[in-house]
Amino acid sequence: MNSLPDTTISSSTPCFSYEELYEITHGFSPLNILGEGGFGSVYKGRLSDGREVAVKRLKVDSGQGEREFKSEVEIISRVHHRHLVSLVGYCMFEQQRLLVYDYVPNGTLESHLHEYASSGKLTEKSDVFSFGVVLLELITGRKPVDSTRPLGDESLVEWARPLLSRTLETGELGELPDPRLEKNYDETEMFRMIEAAAACTRHSAAMRPQMGKVVRVLDSLADIDLSNGVTPGQSEVFNVAHSADIRIFQHLAFGSHDSSSDYSPNNWSRQTGVNRS
Repeated sequence: MNSLPDTTISSSTPCFSYEELYEITHGFSPLNILGEGGFGSVYKGRLSDGREVAVKRLKVDSGQGEREFKSEVEIISRVHHRHLVSLVGYCMFEQQRLLVYDYVPNGTLESHLHEYASSGKLTEKSDVFSFGVVLLELITGRKPVDSTRPLGDESLVEWARPLLSRTLETGELGELPDPRLEKNYDETEMFRMIEAAAACTRHSAAMRPQMGKVVRVLDSLADIDLSNGVTPGQSEVFNVAHSADIRIFQHLAFGSHDSSSDYSPNNWSRQTGVNRS
């Protein structure tokens, strides 16, 4: 590994030579590819000390300049979380931009979707949650995940949780319904859909209603209690937004925002203080 003369990146982040990464990936051989995407390709390699790594080779036409790349490396190198792979180092050679991560041999997405389904973790309550997301899409007109939204609001479910609780507590529909509907809907039916969506998307699978009950509620607008003993706003749940590391990672994944208000005390409280049903 080469020493890093440019102090814009922490000296603790190793800088690899292009020749070294070319060699350990066998010339970026197709046989070493771990995955491909819009950003480029990831190759498996082994360092001289025997350590296995994943080398992400960014596309040359990515449009990312030297300053932007160095800034990204500097930020990623500071993020440490048990659910994120660590950055081992980087390489800048002419137009080439490469990132080197720890290699985690966790198999393919296909195999995980298969150890997940066959293990019984995909249950009826998983389907109930998915149906709740569909209801939220119909109610709000929003996508399940939208990277164009402000930081913290990319996830439809997380954005909707405090609004769902407020509606159930006050009976006011608020800003949940799709504004493009221009209030051209039956408020009773809309409220019932909101109530069903809130129940279906609870963090705790045990607290979600059975699908048959949800269908009866929506089919007949019957007066069926979907609360399952849960008071709006009082369920103790884990919210991914509580993790500062995950918030930083989301900032990286979805890109930076011009407005510093995303991290203002009031907005931070709004984004992370959601312990609701």
